[in-house]
Order: sequence, then C-alpha cells, then structure tokens
Amino acid sequence: MRNIMRLFIGSVLLGLLAGCSVSSSDPPTLEPPSTYPILISEVMAGKQGNNNYEFIELYNPGVNLVDLQGWSLWYRLATSDADLPVYSWEMRTLIPPHGHYLLVRSGEDLGLPADAFFTQGLNTSGGGLTLRNASVSTADSLGWGVAPEGFLEGVATPKLQNDYSLERKPGGEAGNKSDTDNNETDFLLQSSPYPQNTGSAATPALDVPFQIELSLPVSLNPGERFPLTLTLRNNSAQSISNLNVELPIPSEFTFIESPSGVTLSEGVAAWTISEIPPSAEEITQITLEVPWTYFTTAFRSYYAHSSTDGTYAFGEPYWISVSTGSVPIGVARSLIGSVATIEGIATMYTGGYYSGGGNVKFYLEDDSGGVQIYVPTGEGALDVPIGATVQARGVMTLYRGAIELIPDTPEDVEVLALGEAPEAIPVSLQLAVHDNEDLPGRLVEVVGTASRIEEFSYSYEIDLVDDEGNLLSLYVDKLTEMTTEALEEGRLYQASGIMEIRDGRMQLNPRQQDDLVELFPPVVQISIDAPNTIHSGEIITITINASNHTSEAIEDLRIWAPHNLEGALFVDALDEGEVSADILKWIIPELPGNGGTTSVSYRVQAQAFDGTIVIDGYGAQAPSTVEILVGEPKRIFLGSYVPIWAIQGSGDRSPYKLENVTTTGAVIGVFPDMAGFWIQNTTPDQDSETSEGLFISTGELSIPVALGDRVEVGGKIREVSAQTQLEIFSADDITVSGSVTALPAAFLLDPPADKDESALYFETLEGMLVAVDEPALVVGPTTRFGESALVLAKHEISRVMRGEPNGLLIMVDDGSSEEHLDRSTLPYAVSTGDQITGLEGPLAFTYGQYKIEPNHLPGTISEPYEIGSVPSVEPPMFSMMTWNVENLFDILDPHPSSPPRPRKAKYELDLTKVANTLLAAGAPTIVGLQEVENIGIMEDLAAHELLSPFNYLPVLIEGTDSRGIDVAYLVRADRAQILDVQQFVAPEGLTSRPPLLIKVQLDMGDENRVLYVLNNHFTSLAGGEAATEPRRAAQSAWNVEIIDRLHAADPDAHVVVLGDLNSFYNSLPIDVLRESGLRHAFELLPGEERYTYIYQGVSQTLDHILVSPSIWAALEEVHVLHTNADFAMPDPDDDSPIRKSDHDPVIVIIDGLRIE
Repeated sequence: MRNIMRLFIGSVLLGLLAGCSVSSSDPPTLEPPSTYPILISEVMAGKQGNNNYEFIELYNPGVNLVDLQGWSLWYRLATSDADLPVYSWEMRTLIPPHGHYLLVRSGEDLGLPADAFFTQGLNTSGGGLTLRNASVSTADSLGWGVAPEGFLEGVATPKLQNDYSLERKPGGEAGNKSDTDNNETDFLLQSSPYPQNTGSAATPALDVPFQIELSLPVSLNPGERFPLTLTLRNNSAQSISNLNVELPIPSEFTFIESPSGVTLSEGVAAWTISEIPPSAEEITQITLEVPWTYFTTAFRSYYAHSSTDGTYAFGEPYWISVSTGSVPIGVARSLIGSVATIEGIATMYTGGYYSGGGNVKFYLEDDSGGVQIYVPTGEGALDVPIGATVQARGVMTLYRGAIELIPDTPEDVEVLALGEAPEAIPVSLQLAVHDNEDLPGRLVEVVGTASRIEEFSYSYEIDLVDDEGNLLSLYVDKLTEMTTEALEEGRLYQASGIMEIRDGRMQLNPRQQDDLVELFPPVVQISIDAPNTIHSGEIITITINASNHTSEAIEDLRIWAPHNLEGALFVDALDEGEVSADILKWIIPELPGNGGTTSVSYRVQAQAFDGTIVIDGYGAQAPSTVEILVGEPKRIFLGSYVPIWAIQGSGDRSPYKLENVTTTGAVIGVFPDMAGFWIQNTTPDQDSETSEGLFISTGELSIPVALGDRVEVGGKIREVSAQTQLEIFSADDITVSGSVTALPAAFLLDPPADKDESALYFETLEGMLVAVDEPALVVGPTTRFGESALVLAKHEISRVMRGEPNGLLIMVDDGSSEEHLDRSTLPYAVSTGDQITGLEGPLAFTYGQYKIEPNHLPGTISEPYEIGSVPSVEPPMFSMMTWNVENLFDILDPHPSSPPRPRKAKYELDLTKVANTLLAAGAPTIVGLQEVENIGIMEDLAAHELLSPFNYLPVLIEGTDSRGIDVAYLVRADRAQILDVQQFVAPEGLTSRPPLLIKVQLDMGDENRVLYVLNNHFTSLAGGEAATEPRRAAQSAWNVEIIDRLHAADPDAHVVVLGDLNSFYNSLPIDVLRESGLRHAFELLPGEERYTYIYQGVSQTLDHILVSPSIWAALEEVHVLHTNADFAMPDPDDDSPIRKSDHDPVIVIIDGLRIE
C-alpha cells in the first residue's frame, strides 16, 4: 500500500481553485544568520526498550526567519576526538521566529512529523553536540555526562537517561531562550519530553491571526498527476491583507499547472494574497506530477508572511513516500538497488532457463522495455506461462551484466490474467549485437546464417552471422527441451527469443522449438519424396515438390523427372504429366511467391529383387531468370530395409535425419541403463567412410533382446547430442528374426595422435563393435559418470598434458547414464597408471566424446600407491594451501538439488577426509578452501579431533552462489593472527562467489610479517572455454583492482591470490594476474607436474597460487598433493585423503624472514 504520511499544516504547492485572489510576490529579506542565534533546545537519547528513540531540537529565539543553509551539527563521544556528523543543511531551510526545528532518529515516530532525520546514535552516559554556522563557527554546544572538550558550554549537564530529555529553560510554552553559556544552568532533565517542529506553535506565543495548511491525495503512484491544496485561514474577526506565501517544491516533482500570479523560481512557488475576509479562508491549488520512480520526500519550510504586521505562519513538514504502484519496465531498469513494482506480459515461462537449485526465472515486457524476474525458492511455487499478465515487486539488481528484478518471496509475483503470446520485435543482426541499451530483456527476432552449432553439457550454442560480418550468439538452454538436430551450419534461420547481456556480450535466448525457423533464399527449390524401400513388383508414387521462395509468382514453371529408372518400370504420370522420350514433363501455370508450393507425381514399379533404385536428373525451369535449386538424388532400397551404412552416411550427420526408416542388424551390445542397444550390419558396404553400427533408442520401453539377436527395427532417425540413433515408440517396432552365429569382428582401436584426424577416425566407427586387445594405460581415472581415458601402452605415454596432441585417447564408459557418488555403484574403477586389457563393446558418442560401452568387465592391473605428503614446517617457515574440496555440504536445509544431501555418517566421513588431507599437506598455516557451504562446516572442521591440536580459526562470508557454495579459510592461531576479513562484492554481479580477503600477521618471534590473501572461485568452464573466459578475465581484473586498493593504502603490501580459478596455466585470466606483477608458484615446477585436475584424460591446471614479487623471492617449495585428480571414485568407507575431491591441493612453503 502507499505509505503517505499526512501531516496537517504544511506541504507542497499544487494549484488552482476558484475564489482565490492571488498575485506574485517577492520573498522577504532574511537577516544575516549571525544576527539571530540558533540554539540546541532539547535532546533525547532513548527510552526504555528502544535506544533509538532519539531526537534533537533547535530553537530560533529571535523575531525573524533564520536560514540554516550551510550549517551543520556534530557529535562527539568523551572517549574520542573524532567529530561525527549528525546533519548538514545543504539547501534553504527556514526556522520561524520563536520556532523550532526537529531532527529525529531514522525509523522512529515521535507522533509529530520530523523536519529531517539523522542516523548517528547518541550515548546517554556522555557526549556532546556542536552546532556550526555557515562560517563554520560554533553557534551553540551542549554536553552531558562525561562530555568531550570543545563540545559543551561551561559545565556539562547530568547524563541523559532513558525516557528523559534535556530541555533548555524555561521550557514548554515559555520557549527556550535561556543562554548563559553554561549547559548545567541552561538545561533541565525533563521526564515529559516536548519535541516541536517548524509547524508547531511559536513559544512564547506570537499573535498570528492566520494559519496555513497543506493537503495531498491519500495515496500517490509513480507517474501520477495530483492536486496539491494550500489553505490559508483567517482566524480573526478582521480582514487580513497582503499575505506573501512561499512553498518550496521538492525536486522530485514536476510543476504542471497553477493559478495566475503563482511564480516558480529556484524550486520555490510564491504568490501574494491581497485580502482574506474575517473567519474566511483562501485556497490555492497547484498540479504536480510524480516521477516514474519511488522516493520519500517532504514539503518543508512553507509559510505565509504578513507584510502588514511582519508575522509568520509555518506549516508542519508533510512527508510523503511513493513506495508502491507499478512503474514502466524501462524506468525500473534504471532503479538499480531500489525496490520496484512492475507489470507486464510474460515473454518467457518459468522453468525453461536455468536459475539454480529451487529457483525460477522468467521475463516480463511492456511498451517501455523488458526485464528478467529471478525468484529465489520459486520452483514449485510459481508457474508463469508465456502471455500471462504479471505483476512483480522486488529489488532491481545487476547480475553478470543483466538487469533483473528479485522478489523477496514468490508471493511478490502475481499472475493477473492469462493471454496470448506477444509478438517478437524484428531487429537486424547488427542492431541486436550493438544495442545494449534498449534491447536487453526484450523479445526480439533476428535473421542470420548459422556459422556454428555446438553442444555443451547444459546447452546448445548457435552463432548467426549476416553479410556484413555481424555475429550474434544464441544460447539454447536444455531445460527448454529444445533441440538443434534439425539445424545445419550454412543455412539461414529466423531466431526469436529474449535478448540479454551476458558477461558484456549480447546474447539471444530462444524459448521453444518454434523460435528457430529455417528461411530460404529467393530461389525455387525442387525436392523429391519417395519411399525409402520398395519390394519387387511393388508400385510406388514418386513426388516432385516445388517451393517458390521469391517474392513474385512464377508463371509457366516446367518440371521434369527421369522416365526410365534402372530397376523400375514406369507406370504412369499423374497431375497431367506428359511423357516425352525419356523425360516426364509438367507445366505449372503459376506458382505463387513467398513460399508458394506445388507437387507433381508419377508411379513406377520395382522390377529387381535387390540393389537400389536411384532417382536423379529431376529438375525445373522457369521463363524468368530466377535461380532454381535441385535436391540430392533419391536412393530407394529394394527390399524391406535401409542398411545401416546408408543411415550413417559419410558425413557427421545422417542423410535420413528425422525420417522414418526400417533397418536390420545383429545386436552387438545391450544397455538397459542407457535406454537402448546397438546393432551392426552383418553385410557391410566396404566403404571405410561409413559406419555399420547404430544405436537403437528404446526410451522407457522394456525390449527383450540379447547379444547376437538378428533384429528388424523401424522408427525415426534422430541426431541426439550428435549421435545418430533410431528411436522406436512401441515394442512392435522391433522384431527378433533369429540370431547370428557370431558377432561381427570387433574393430581394433589404434587412433592417430592428431585430434582432428582422430575425430574422423572414430566417426567412421560410430556405433560399431570395437575392441582394445592389447594393454592400455589409464591416463584419466574413472569419474562419477563412469568414464575413464586410456592410451595404448605401446605409445609409451603415461600422461596427456593440456596442449599436447590428444588424439590417442580412448574413452571408456560404464554402460550406464548413472552418476556415481562413490565406487560402490561402479562395475569397476581404475586410476591413473592402472592397466586395462580385454575391452570390447559398441562405440558410443555421448556428451561430445566417442567412448566404448563394454559388453563385459575388462581385465585391470592396479599398481600399489603411496599417499603423498608435504613436510610440516616451523617458524619462520610457513605454508599456504588452496583446495577445491568439491561439494562440502552439511546435513541441514537449505540444500541444492545436486548432490544428494549427505547422511550424518557421510558428512563426518567428508570432514575426516578433508582433515586427513590437511595433515598430509603438513597442516598448512593458511588454508584457502572452495566449495564450502557455510561457516558451520568450517567450525566443525576446525574442531575435528585430527585438527584441533593446530588451533585452526575458520573464516567464511556467505556469497550469493545459487548452489550455496562459498570460499573459506582455516588459519592456524598458533602461527598467525587474523587482523582483518573483507568480502569484495564485484560490480554488476560479476561473481556470485566474491573474493574473500584476509589480512594475516605471521608470528615469527621478533620479526613478524603481514600478508594479504585473496581466495577466489572463478566461473566454471561448463559453458565452454571461449564463451566463459571473458568473465573469468574480468574476475581476474577485479582481483587486480582490489590489489591496487591494498597498495594504495599500504604500498609495501605482500599479496597472495589463490583459489580454483577455473583457468588454464597459460590463459587470459591468469595472464591478467601476471601482468599486474604477480608471479605464479608453478614456475618452480616442471611442466609434467603442473596439473591439479584431469578432464577426459587431459591433465590440466585449474587451481593456482600467485604471489607478489616480495613473496616470490621467499618461496622455498611448491607441491601439488596428487591425492584426487589421478584417482577413481573412492570406496564409501575410505577416510583417507584419496579422492575427497576432483581437484588436487596446491601447497607452497615460504621463508617468512625472506619476505621483504
């Protein structure tokens, strides 16, 4: 509801009303402020149960107006020499003769309006106030209790008490004129405080025969025009003449209209009323307009002055708060940090864009703009469809460059009505790329040619380009259930979706499948439809289709097709076709433009019993110069099946994509946990560029097939995650016709080293039975997805580092889609350095990788290993560690959707594994951790029996990560002191896990050192390295800015930046830190040891420690404790350091005395 405080006798100007006699007037001349002293007249510092119930009152003992502009009020405690600002008057502010001015503590209500509010708290036991005039000279002072020097006059008053005030004598209706320059003499402790404002009656009373009142509407909304009414009332039995009125208009309002004679100068409305009869009143009404925003302001210092007898009548301050009511979305986007209410049409539904566990987001749009609504805890509580009219209230926030409204609760979002989906705004690709002011948040439509179509774990990305080279990226969230399998690079598309800024880049976010529509160039397109298979003697219909994508109709279009087909006999021509020699011809009198279509057909009868019928040589001709594009030849297979090699084709996509086919083959792998099985052609085509294997997707159907079954399968060809597969919809789509005597011989894998050559090598084998029949070395351990990476042992490669050729990698899966929490659910588990033999199974392509799905457990040979360790050190040596502990969550709510909430025993096991890791790391002096849920976990960790001897102190400040993971520290209190802790929230939502700074003093006897340590967890690589690197580079730049601030305050500051930076050793984000002067600890390590993480068999660095040159000179040792990245998922009861995380800890040992 509108919170408008109506205070009588005072307020703004708005005007026009019948019956007033008005003329313009000049404001009265004010005497110099020094002529009439202003006194501190009453102070209160709290009441029982509310220490904030405070006010400070000023008094004008003179008979003229006093302007406080340029004055200031200060407070000082007896225990400090710091002057604390209470209030400063920067604008014209008048105190009436014998009148008061009331300052009230913010948030408090004294029962009468405040003239202004202050935030500085007052101490009852002692303190002092000093009022300084515009010349910065002391006008008055008041000290009480133990009063500070210079903030009192004479002797201080007794201390203040709750429920009491100090009031200047004589007090009450007699006024506050006593001024002997002695606080003890001039003030009394009052049990009945008596606050007064500028609208209160003069004390002592003055004979003022008129009064002034202000009134406004009860409620105001943003953008509303309203009447402000000022009433002057004659309370005497005689006429009053020549009243000059002044009404300052708050700067937020726009002056719209007033009666003649009212002038507006420098924000003050002024006019003269020539005469008011006895007991009558004059009303002036002015029209003002509320801006499209929210604010709180007051009408103050308004008065009427009689030029006849010099008397004044002031009105009370009139506070008004415009805090509700909808504002245009375009206006709300400018109110960053403020609460706003908006109303618009939903252009995006809830649940289609990822927003973190338990949260939802959607988009609203009106004529002025569009904006994202991000609703924490909204999942399951809020359902917004496209086209709904919605009202939402929340804080306007900037996150990763995007503006969003965040409601406090889901109840702050209300669906008002359902409706039709709005139309997208057509914009050029050039405008979409460059207009980051008007387009973000809006539903737009662009046209461009697809230059890139790429799949990631949670999304697809598409780049559209135009003829001028403008490129716009589309982000297709997989939560929308959209697919890009029908799209192809090089084709023209119309794309609709929400335009948004993402990490400084404009990006289009489609919402549903029909947001992506293929467009065609201005040509006539000729294509052919015919069955994929035909039996001998069967008659089929062949159809030639013509589509006119030009803007004009085409007359006399001639279409032709071959008459004689090898393996088929011509039957007849349909649609008035004519036979001419070996050609069939049709003449189309008119083919409409803009997508007009027509079709002509003829029939043939199969004569052969096997082989194929190829229809080629069809086409069209028009009298005009229009371009005609003719499709590919059509192949019809004689018999019941399309062979697998034809389905796979020679490219990376099936030529039968989204077509219904029937094929046959032998079952070479059955994997219910992957919802399907593989078949392979037993009569290959001998073409090395085509695969003979195919995945059959059964979905939730239970299909009883076994290895060696010969099956006939009918369904739709799909390209799901770039894997060609045949999707069935019923058990009747599969027929087991027998079994084969032996499975096809498995292809023995030995891929080339070059990555691109390796991809082509595996493409020709997709879906086929493959094997590794010689020893292979594990270079990537079994992950939580059951995947591991191998290299044939004969290549003598034990590790593949990032940047090295990685085509030799052979990926192996576990034959399921399950995510494993430990090795108890894995069929087998291998670690780096183990050997595997006897692998055989179909070659799948999932999540961007070719991988073997084993038909049986392979043989494994594991070498015993020893857990590494780092030596512990004593002062002046100290050690520092960074480690991503991976999902260290407790057993309490809230908890993200993934991973599952741990049981108490699992939580305690996790703490023990972390503790054992810290012991193996030598109990470092400073430990920086990432992916910790809360400070309670850090406290539990510090109190763990294995770590309690080291007196670790936990540090964690919550960030805003959607999963609730934060960065944290443990600092050994026996070796160091924490001097300061700060979280540096980045601008514009750059990171939800802000850098956490600790200032630490290292205790080394007589010579201590102070370090500044910044702990970071940069944005994930999940969205692709290229797409997410600019954000990480910006996060590095934010660290550099923090370091610059530290150096500004302490030029000799010794700084450490550490954490999971999700950036490779040689990458832009790390280079940004290097260019600031930091040195990387890994410079002391040989290249083969610079890894903390293994992804798909490639060892790489994601975790870093960079230090100032002063610390670099003192570095003694650098260690990577390889207890995680090289190891498979752990045993569920293993409390050793092995595989608590997927990241390895990094530890540095430093000689503290060498830090200079």
